[in-house]
Amino acid sequence: MSCAVRRAVLRTSFIVLHLEDMGFQVYQNKKECFFMSAPSMTSTSARSRMNTKVMVSMAMLTGIAYIVMLASKLMPSVMFLDFDFKDVIICIGGFTFGPMAAAIISILVAFIEMITISTTGPIGFIMNALATCAFCCTASFIYKKMHTKKGAVLGLACGVVALTAVMLWNYLITPLY
Repeated sequence: MSCAVRRAVLRTSFIVLHLEDMGFQVYQNKKECFFMSAPSMTSTSARSRMNTKVMVSMAMLTGIAYIVMLASKLMPSVMFLDFDFKDVIICIGGFTFGPMAAAIISILVAFIEMITISTTGPIGFIMNALATCAFCCTASFIYKKMHTKKGAVLGLACGVVALTAVMLWNYLITPLY
């Protein structure tokens, strides 16, 4: 394990706590003390890009989207027409946290779907993630630029156009699969 080593010369005595695998060990030194810790623990950035609250909210939205996707599989549908209700949850996450969050949530849900219930394998995962990202990321990107009701409607309309373009591409790729 790599550690960042800092050397501090001190003239007064003090106690340094060093956390190890088994617990705490106490060191006492009057002249020199070596601080060892991971670089991420010593950095004091003002604020990280994704704090804990956003991460937990995105994880909860991922779980909700997966449950909604499972429930929508049980609903009767027409053979040629299938709507993924998980896109609604992912769009809510995209509108709340931005297009990058929508992409992360859609990729995670598509991956979890691939390893649990899907029979299409990696090709289905890629197509599912591309289709969901095309719709949700386009809608949330436009909503991020125009943060109004008009921006949301315009974003969803452009998302439908992007999803249609990806589905046409999917229609061309499917025979190769």
